[in-house]
Parts: sequence; C-alpha cells; structure tokens
Amino acid sequence: MTRKKRIPFELLIIIFTLVLHLYVALSPEASLLNWYQTDDAFYYFVIARNIAESKGITFDGISATNGFHPLWMLICVPVFALARVDLVLPLRVLVMVQAFFNIGTGILLYRLLSKKLSLEAGWMIAIFWMFTPAIHGLTTMMGMESGINAFLLVTMLSVLTSFEGKIDLKKVLLLSGLAVLTLFGRLDNIFFILAAGIWLVFRKSALRWQILLDLIFSLLSALIAYYLRVQNTDNIFNFLPFAYLFIALSMPLKVLLLYAAGSYTFTSNGFPLKSFLRSGYAISIASVVNGLLLFLFHDVLHVFLGFPRSVVAIDLGFSLIFLIGWRLIHYLKMRLSNHSQKEDISLKKNWKQWLNTAIVYYFPIGLFLVAYLLWNKSYAGTAMPVSGQIKRWWGTLPLTVYGKPLKHLHEVLGSWFNPTIKNGPWWLVTKPVDIFTDIITRMLGFPEKTIQFANFKRDFGITVWVVIGGIVFWLVQKHRSHLKKVHDELALLPFFTGCVFHMFSYKATGYLHAKYWYWTSEMLFVVIISSILLEYVLQNIRQNKHGEKVVRFCVAVLCVILIANLSLSMIQSFPYQRGLDEIHSYRKEIEFIMHNTEPGSIIGMTGGGAIAYFSENRAIVNLDGLVNGFEYSKLLQEAEAYLFLDKIGMDYVYAPESMILESDPYGWIFMDRLEPVIMTNGFNLYTYHKLIVD
Repeated sequence: MTRKKRIPFELLIIIFTLVLHLYVALSPEASLLNWYQTDDAFYYFVIARNIAESKGITFDGISATNGFHPLWMLICVPVFALARVDLVLPLRVLVMVQAFFNIGTGILLYRLLSKKLSLEAGWMIAIFWMFTPAIHGLTTMMGMESGINAFLLVTMLSVLTSFEGKIDLKKVLLLSGLAVLTLFGRLDNIFFILAAGIWLVFRKSALRWQILLDLIFSLLSALIAYYLRVQNTDNIFNFLPFAYLFIALSMPLKVLLLYAAGSYTFTSNGFPLKSFLRSGYAISIASVVNGLLLFLFHDVLHVFLGFPRSVVAIDLGFSLIFLIGWRLIHYLKMRLSNHSQKEDISLKKNWKQWLNTAIVYYFPIGLFLVAYLLWNKSYAGTAMPVSGQIKRWWGTLPLTVYGKPLKHLHEVLGSWFNPTIKNGPWWLVTKPVDIFTDIITRMLGFPEKTIQFANFKRDFGITVWVVIGGIVFWLVQKHRSHLKKVHDELALLPFFTGCVFHMFSYKATGYLHAKYWYWTSEMLFVVIISSILLEYVLQNIRQNKHGEKVVRFCVAVLCVILIANLSLSMIQSFPYQRGLDEIHSYRKEIEFIMHNTEPGSIIGMTGGGAIAYFSENRAIVNLDGLVNGFEYSKLLQEAEAYLFLDKIGMDYVYAPESMILESDPYGWIFMDRLEPVIMTNGFNLYTYHKLIVD
C-alpha cells in the first residue's frame, strides 16, 4: 500500500494567495480602486510614472523631490511604465506584486518558526500574518512600502538567526547587503539594523544583550530627563537638536566607559559592591563628559540654540537607577542559580574578531547611506527626505489639522498602550484588550460617554492587563529554559531594541501624522512573541493523550477559518457585478477638476496623489510639502511659500475651506489670495491670485 503524497504547506498558501489576489487584480476598475485606500500610495505612482517617462524624480513636474522610500519606488518604476498603455493596468499588476511579497513574508515566517518552534506554530503564525484582514490591509493592500518592508525585515531576521559556529565573513557581508536593502525599504529600519550589528559583532557573548539593555535604558533615561525638564514649557520641540545630540553622545559614552570599568563581567561569588561602585563612577564620568561636549557644541560651536543643562543631571540620576538596577537584578538571578560569567570579553583577546565583523557589516551600510544622503543633497537640495522634515515641523505649529504632538512624559510612555491602529505601535495586543474591556463595560450597563464609563473601563482594563501579565509570567517561568534558547535563536532583543527606538523616534519628537503602516516592525515582533506563547500552549496540549492529533486539528481549523474570513471579506469588498456599474470616487473627483479647470492649469492641493495620477494636462502641486521640493518646504516653514507659488504661476487651489484658510500653515499663505470658484460640502475650488502690493 503506497502512501499518498501530501501537497506541501508552502504550495497551498501560494495557490490560495495568488488566486485571491488575482480575483482582485481582474476586478472592475471601480472595485479595484478600493484596494488603494490611501492617497499616499499615489505619490509613489505619480513619481514612478514620471521617472519611467524620463521627466525626472518629481511629483508635480516642477520640483525634484525625495519624499519617498527608495526601494519601493525602484519597484514601482517599471510597473508604472505600463501607465503609457493604460492607467489602470499598473494598478492591477501591483496587486500581484504585493501578493508575492505577502507570500514571501508568510513562507519565511513559516520556515523560521517551524524550525525554531514547531511545525504547527509555523503554520498558524504564517497564516495569521497573511490572512488576518487588519494585517493584510496594512501590509498588502494600499500600494505602500509596508509589504516589502515586512518581507525584508523577516528575511534579515532569518539570516541574522542563522549564524552558527565560527563567524563567516562572507555571510556577514550577505547580511550587510540585506541590511542595505532593508534600510532603503524603510529608512527608519536603521534602528533595527544598528541593533542587529551589535548582536552579530558580539555573538556568543553576553555582551550583546548587555549592551542592548544599556542602550534601551540609556534612551529611556535621556527621554525621561528631557521631558521632565521641558514638558511644561512652550519650547519643548525647539530643543530637539539638543536632545538628538544629547542622546547620540550619552549612549556610546556610557557603554564604552562601563566596559572600561569592567561592568559587563558578572560573578555570583559575594556581593560585588566594588563592581557596582565602578559602574556608578563610569556612568557619572560619562555624564560629565557628555555635559562638557554639549557645552562645547552650544557655547563654542553654536550647533544648537537651547541647552537645558539640568537635563544632564536628571539623566545621571535615572541612568544610575536603570543601569545599575538591571545589573543588581542580574546578579541576584545568577546568585540564585549559582551561575557565573566565565567568558573572556577582554579587548586584548577579542578586538580583531569584533573589528573585522563590525567593518564587514557596518561599512557597506554606512557607504550606501552616505551615498544616498549625498545624492539627495545634490538632486533634491536636502539630504534627508523632505516628508519627514515637514511632519516634524508640523508638530511645532499651534493650530494644524494634522493633530497634536505628545508633549508630556505620560503621553509618550502611555503611547505604548494606545489601542488605535493608527497611533498604537502595539495595537495587535492593545486593541483586542480595549475591545474586550469596552464590551464588558457596555454589558454592565454603564452609560456611554460618562465619567463612570471611562473610569470603570480604565480600571477594568488595568485588571485585564494584570491578568494577562500573570499568565505570560507563568508561561515564561514554566518554560524559562526554552525561552532563553528561543530568545537567542530568534534574536528577539535586537528586534525589540529596534522597535523601541523606532517607536520613540515618532512619539517623542513631535512627529505628526504618522501612518498606520509605519508600525510594521512592531506588528512582526508581536506576531513572533505570540508564536512563542502559542507554542507553549500547544506543548501543554501535546502532553495529553492524542494531544498531537488535537493540536494539528485545531491549528488546521483555525487556519481554514482565517483563510475563509479574508476570502469572504475580499469578495465583498471587490464585487464584480456592482463594480461594473459604479464610478469610483477618484474618477468623480477627477471629472470635477477636469470640468472646472483649463488644460495646462497648475492646481495646488493638500494631498492630491490620486488626482495627480488620473488627471490629464494638469499639474498638481502638493501643498503639504510631503512630495514637493526642498525650496517650497523651506519657504513653507518661513511663512513665505507664496513666493514659490507665485513663481510657478499657480492657477487654482482645491481644498477644504477650514483647512486652507483657517489652519496652520495654510492660513498664512492663502488669506486674501483665494477667490471661490465652486463651493461644495467637501473640497472647494478657488482661483489663486498673486498679492499685489501698492
């Protein structure tokens, strides 16, 4: 009797995914356009089409721009060369491109987790990532760079976790190349890339996790000190140049001096009072040196304007608590387990290996990054993407429609628990808890939108988090030996370190209008942690009679439910019959613009991606400055953007009245310069006039 050959799991998910996305790609235009639900995607599409048509790297055809992530743009260029044939054709092709990245990420997760954990955990997490509607909507739909970002992050993590035995410099170079691609997939991946290098350079040594812990606590210490000092002033974000330099100096100084003081060598023999004192001296000296360097940069070189000196002293206090505190906890843990650190981490023995690995890994990354920044400077006029500069500047405006920055320490630290997909980096955990507490509060009959409702939900939420923490703690304690092994094999700490720095780079710097697809790395981290906890649950089930069969059956059922759920959702969202009879809102808006403006018109818009993509013989200028040129963004910040708009001869402005005439920064520019053409309930069309000065 011959055994039937099973269809491989990977082949099954490839078939399901391709069929599902092919269904969307071939759907009528009105249905297909529902795939691209953010105007930001069309920024890429318009620029890519202009590049393919040899018009330069420009959105409006007027100014060179760099407000995009380069790798996704590189992929979009050949796709949107097809726009010469038909504007909708590249949108269909891109659906399949994104499907392949979704498949690649799922397969890599499956291979990584089935190897490190179990086959069933690999199945479950791969299907969960690929077919959960919320994750799929952020990473595969929309046309943004999140899909390739997820794929590259998992690829890099897979290679980082594959180093075994003697270090292979060729493989290190391969990882460096992947890091370059990951960096250009999203530039804010730099934090994970740097942390991964530390994990790699000091591999097989406790130094790697000790240094990363010191970096995390040094960052927290600096942020707490900064916010405690300036959060009640009106100048919190005016001090950011100081804050960036302060953090950039304090972290390496503390690590280097702690290493020189022998604070990374631990023993369980006797209470190491001298070691803790040396750590305190090292941290204190680092703070003094940091203060002197800041004095040099401020008072002598005039690099930045503000210098709140007390931040250095406050940071010293918190650094002593955090950096010595985790060492004390580690010592007590070693004492209880009667374990001592026996490895030789001396510079004399290890400097050559550390240096060689660091050069091979970091040098190509630095080289490509510098080349990219120099190219940006020469082509677009500014080294850093103009979009990020504008969004941080928005945080300094008193009255803007883009939101309000987090100005207090409790807001910054509390952002970890924000349950919204847009603003919550850890929404995959916090949103389900918020939904559960909301349901229970409603069931108990508390009146909505009352203090009683809010207070009970808050207190009950805290209770739920305590219970979840207790369960996780119990699972961790029960499987602590396995967790330590998996932690090392999956490189969890460098990934988490990258997430922490990444999150605070947006939350603690006045950055406004962060988009929901920014949190891809945090989503991946939550999914990987969930896979470990899932494996512990599955291990408990396997211990019972027929446990293995029960586990496989339950996982298979859950996978089928996830696939069916997304499939039904997509069939409903992208109908064929109804889509044939509909005209999408994008097309309706284009018809309005075409009907009320003349060919050759220059039209200013906040946003404007979709209209720029579908419009004919009109130039759409992005008034936000996100994909405009550096000249415009600079004049915008100087309240003189009208000089640029007058120079290019702008004809019309299409925007909501409340935004364009009443909010910052647009009210400064357009007051007394706009004449209504057509007023609607949403966007209004205005004629733009130069201001004539007598």
